[in-house]
Amino acid sequence: MSAKFTVGQVVWYVGGIQTYQSGSEFGEPQEATITKIGRKWVYFRCKDSPEWRDDDRFAPEERKWRGGWQVDGGDWRSPGTVYDDLQVFQDLEEKDRLDRFLKNQFGYHNQELTLDQLRRIAAIVKEGKE
Repeated sequence: MSAKFTVGQVVWYVGGIQTYQSGSEFGEPQEATITKIGRKWVYFRCKDSPEWRDDDRFAPEERKWRGGWQVDGGDWRSPGTVYDDLQVFQDLEEKDRLDRFLKNQFGYHNQELTLDQLRRIAAIVKEGKE
C-alpha cells in the first residue's frame, strides 16, 4: 500500500550518510514541498534549494526504507530519504543513537529492542554511572 501525497504537501528530506566523525548516519532534516505527482514519481523541492536545481524525486510505490522513501539517485546510490512525518525520522535517529550508546557500554545488545525499551535501559545505565 502506498502513501497518498498531494501537491503542496510538506515532507522532510534527510541526506544520506555523513562523515564518521559526525556520529550520525543522517544529515539534518530539510523541509521540502511536493511540487508534482506523476504516475511513477513524486517530485519535491527542498525549501532552501537554488532555483537552477531540478526537483528531486522518489517512487511512492516502492517499499519504504527505514520509515521513508529513498530518493532516486539515477545510476548512483540514493542521495537520501523522504519522510512524510518528521517524528518517524527523529525516533529512528534516537534509536540509532541509543543503539550505539549501548553497544559502546556492553559491546553487544539486542538490536530488536523498541525505542521505549532502549530509552529505559539507557536511563538505568546512565543512573548507575552517577
